[in-house]
Amino acid sequence: MPISPSEDLLPGVEFHLPFADYQQRPGINQSLLRRLLQGRPVDSEPPIHSLALEAGNAGHCLLLEPERFLEQYVRAPEGLRPRRERGKALWAEESQKHPGKTLLRTNLWDALMRLRDSVQADSRIREVLESSRTEVSLFWEHQGQACKGRPDGWNRETHELFDLKIVGHIPGSWTSWAAQRDLDLQASWYAEGLRQISGRAPRCFVLLVERFHPHRLLWQPWDPAQLDAGREKVKSALALWEKIP
Repeated sequence: MPISPSEDLLPGVEFHLPFADYQQRPGINQSLLRRLLQGRPVDSEPPIHSLALEAGNAGHCLLLEPERFLEQYVRAPEGLRPRRERGKALWAEESQKHPGKTLLRTNLWDALMRLRDSVQADSRIREVLESSRTEVSLFWEHQGQACKGRPDGWNRETHELFDLKIVGHIPGSWTSWAAQRDLDLQASWYAEGLRQISGRAPRCFVLLVERFHPHRLLWQPWDPAQLDAGREKVKSALALWEKIP
């Protein structure tokens, strides 16, 4: 959604800030808090399969920043895969033809196009994406400590905040699935940041999209009990952070 030059932006909210620039800004974020809560080193990377990570990153870009997707990604030639020595050499050769872009396997590219079509076919979800600012950067303070968050979307008019998750399959039990992955912590962190910035608590949702056929969708609201549980996790993680020398 384009930003009008005359739009009254909230201090602490930035749109279209490149992710690399966001990463360089100081502040506690939800990833750090989740690592602390899970007992992992604060500078470790989450244990995510590389193919799932690739699909998630490309899918986020396609759905939330479609113009940037075509600038950043390109479809590999049919049948080309970075397998074995010969395949890796051909893959590297093809990548050199597209400097600055990421080469995607044809099956992943085609799956992402079907995923996009599924989202566009759902009028409610399409309206959510079209009416929301995406890749929003939030900056605030907690007890003198710089904090930051980057929710996937925010509709200022309805004050609805959402995050996009591209998953293998829609979970049968949303509540336990989200809690096991500390997504409640993530949602409550973003909600608290926007509450402090705007002066009122947003309504929070998550958009689940299956990357495999039939590419089902779920627009799931966070209920108060889940956000309360997430806030308790945030408190516990912050307490651990304060103990680090």
